[in-house]
Amino acid sequence: MLLQQQGKLNIESKLTDVIPETSKAYLPDTPAYAIPYKESITIKQLLEHRAGVFDVANSQIPPAVSQPYAGDTYENYIRETLGEEEHQFTLEELINVVAENQLSTNPPGEKFAYSDTGYSILGKIIEEVSLKTYHDFIHENFFALHDLNGSSMPSLGNDLNLPSPFISGDIWYQNQYYSGETEGIYSTRNNVSARVAEGNLISTLNNLNRWVRGWIKGEMGLTPETVSMMTDVQATGESHEYYGLGTVYTPGLGYGHNGAILGYFTIMRYDPQSDIAIVANVNIWNLDDFYSMLDIGYEILKAVKQTLE
Repeated sequence: MLLQQQGKLNIESKLTDVIPETSKAYLPDTPAYAIPYKESITIKQLLEHRAGVFDVANSQIPPAVSQPYAGDTYENYIRETLGEEEHQFTLEELINVVAENQLSTNPPGEKFAYSDTGYSILGKIIEEVSLKTYHDFIHENFFALHDLNGSSMPSLGNDLNLPSPFISGDIWYQNQYYSGETEGIYSTRNNVSARVAEGNLISTLNNLNRWVRGWIKGEMGLTPETVSMMTDVQATGESHEYYGLGTVYTPGLGYGHNGAILGYFTIMRYDPQSDIAIVANVNIWNLDDFYSMLDIGYEILKAVKQTLE
């Protein structure tokens, strides 16, 4: 959206359209990027999770696919089955899984279907347009400019450790407790190179609170006009969730987004009417009843917000 604001791209463009003032398309014209419906998908549809892009990060590859990783998630196959814990995942590699196997959820524009791989594609577009790595683009335009000094985006396969001090992320599964520091559950020590542009942010509650408040108020580099585009939300099919352009709206809490990786779940919201920002982190997952845990978390946050009001 910053590049849109600067006139360096147009979110209504198709992925095969040409980047302004260049002769190259938003996505390279190579087999690795030949995803289904490429000629029909717009950047905006990727932003709002309505492009129908198969979610490599969170979905098992269909068993019918003729690949050794069929029936498993691609990342789990590389890290667990092949034992390549420090594998350097790349945006091209992840997008290629979709392209090579011609995987899709649905035709673009048909429905809301959350896809982290859609955001991997957006990360690649940012690199193609800005001529910078995703990490450098985010650091230069947001972290450094707005003193978000507690935030970083590791992108290397061997950059495994959380910077100190950190909170340990743990899980509860089948009535057993597993510590992220002792059981190797990929929380406090994790290769997040497969999550670039969709889940590789390390931050603090303070930084997230400052960010969500400043972002929605048009004080973090994005103008109020751009923020208005992002917060024009639509129903997702979930009773408590609406989605805009990279933006979640939860009735009773406000605008923002969630962040999750094994052992951690973070909710970040800002309500412009009350001028209240709420950021909460849960550092234990109850995998026996994960969604009930989230529903309870939302209700607690709403009660906290009502108390503040």
